Amino acid sequence: MSLSVKGKLINILEIESGTSKSGKEWKKQSFVIDTGAQFNPLVCFSLFGEDKINMLKLRASYGTLGNQNVANYLYIPTMPISQ
Repeated sequence: MSLSVKGKLINILEIESGTSKSGKEWKKQSFVIDTGAQFNPLVCFSLFGEDKINMLKLRASYGTLGNQNVANYLYIPTMPISQ
């Protein structure tokens, strides 16, 4: 079974953890998404198990494009012409 939901992630709740009666440790994390729908726009879902939580961890990065003040074609190396 699969479920597809499109929306904007608006809240990442804290990881909950504990120990079951049988002594196994468990972890759970919940997420809230705003779907923009007219009725019931907020959807909350939970992931159980550290492997699934790590699979959905959000990773973000940013970068710059270096020096933008280089004149046209100056970044291309040229070879001198000898006569």
